[in-house]
Amino acid sequence: LVVGGALRTAAGKAAIRRFAEAQRIPVAVTWKNQELFDNASPLYAGHIGFGALAAHRAVLQEADLILAIGTRLGDVASLGYTFPETPAPKQTLVHIYPDGKPIGFVFRTDLGLVADPVGVLSGLAHTARVVNAAREGWVSKINGVVRATQVFTPVEADDGMDFGVVVDSLSRLAPKDAIIVTDAGNISTWVHRHWKMTPENTLIGGIVGAMGLGVPGAVAASLEQPKRTALCFVGDGGVMMTGAEIATAMAHGASPKIVISNNGIYGTIRTHQEREFPGRVSGTRLTNPDFTDWATSFGAKAFTITRGDNDVDGTVAAFLAAEGPAVLHVKSSAVALSANGQLKT
Repeated sequence: LVVGGALRTAAGKAAIRRFAEAQRIPVAVTWKNQELFDNASPLYAGHIGFGALAAHRAVLQEADLILAIGTRLGDVASLGYTFPETPAPKQTLVHIYPDGKPIGFVFRTDLGLVADPVGVLSGLAHTARVVNAAREGWVSKINGVVRATQVFTPVEADDGMDFGVVVDSLSRLAPKDAIIVTDAGNISTWVHRHWKMTPENTLIGGIVGAMGLGVPGAVAASLEQPKRTALCFVGDGGVMMTGAEIATAMAHGASPKIVISNNGIYGTIRTHQEREFPGRVSGTRLTNPDFTDWATSFGAKAFTITRGDNDVDGTVAAFLAAEGPAVLHVKSSAVALSANGQLKT
């Protein structure tokens, strides 16, 4: 079962769970829809999108049927048109979406249905199935691959803090219903891989990676849902674009919690440079202000984590407990660039 944004309601999330549990079908969530299904469920089949690991891609291909419900099955949601594969998928494809335009447009579709995804899933969830051992084995296999990728192992880097250590701490200490806003870049890889989100969360993030959404998105989320913690993950490049929206938070009483990964580079672009044009670095080094001083200049609370800090959990807890807008300035490693690998120069 591959589920997407048309199910991003309380009713949609409940329908996914009831259907998956009744039919014993693994659930994969499309890019930036991670909170649609409990990431700790034994039926969780992972988050489909940028940075999907080879082991995850391989086990997905073993499916014999894809039920794509509530997703248009675009480029990112289909892993670059490989799951399902265009034009003729290897698996039987059932595509259910409220708009008929994307159904059958890119992929040969065995059954297309223009319908409300919530209504369809709810209707199919009424009768629970007892499945055979082969089905249960498949469920365990795909979930086992995903669980292995969720395990966090810190990286020791000489040039700064492994940002994953901070994300791991936040995933354990943040309120269970936190709103999670991701800006563009490698900073989100730790969030997507290691944060076991549930339908209690709300995930906000740009699909195609435009920078600058993070801080204003968290400000807006805090204003809209003032009783919940709006937590922003943003790189130094992204925060230099739109970070001054902290002033809006101060002016209007919002309380976003902003986590800055300061590694001194445009990391994603630098990765492409090193891969395509080794040694020809151009325009990706950053000259940044001291983000701790920068945050306090707005009147926000500011906290700093550097390599060698022994009480990351304590700093994270104080950051989350701060009243009003708060910034956690992480002096992070450029080498330990993402959850999925290190920068090769």
